[in-house]
Amino acid sequence: MLDQLEYELQHLEVINALIRHGERVFGDDFLQRINVAIRAQRGTDYRLVETTVLRPSEDIGAMAAECYRKTGARSFGALSSLVARMAMRGIPEDEADLLSYLYFDACFTTPLIELGRADAEARADDILSMLLD
Repeated sequence: MLDQLEYELQHLEVINALIRHGERVFGDDFLQRINVAIRAQRGTDYRLVETTVLRPSEDIGAMAAECYRKTGARSFGALSSLVARMAMRGIPEDEADLLSYLYFDACFTTPLIELGRADAEARADDILSMLLD
């Protein structure tokens, strides 16, 4: 499932690539020169934006699906249960990306928080570098 964040990251990489390529082809002042026109149109400049993407080391959709199979509808209220069943309809047993956005049962959230902490600890140097830049 391509979400909005993935789309924004792809768009950002296209702009960064355009700037880098423009500087290689037209010189180091490419960005300054193009920003004259961009500023007049957008009211702000383009600039290179470096990214650090932190992704979960495990499939969150699969985690949600496993928990839902264990607890079933009993962890949801009536309306939430209906939405959860609809989110799972036609989805392979090991995938539940939509459900992972809706599921707030401790069966899912506790391991999710633990995963987030472990992943952040594993990438601590990258996170620190990003924050200090």
